[in-house]
Amino acid sequence: MVFIQVITCADSPDIPNARFDGASTMIGGHADYWCDYGYVVNNETHTTVGFKLTCLLDDNLITGHWSESPKCEGNIRMVY
Repeated sequence: MVFIQVITCADSPDIPNARFDGASTMIGGHADYWCDYGYVVNNETHTTVGFKLTCLLDDNLITGHWSESPKCEGNIRMVY
């Protein structure tokens, strides 16, 4: 018999000043986020407001974890 174990990440994390826009929690999947109005990714001077986290395989080969998250920081120079 062959057993297949599906490895997933936990629910996508809450990120301050960002809204969650869907995810695939399987290894290699993505969680999509958008910074709230008036915020940009890592306080960039341009208008980067969207980003993805990736579900990665842990070293133990049994569980998954989300990639490091950028921050949504206030940027008063933004123009929509």
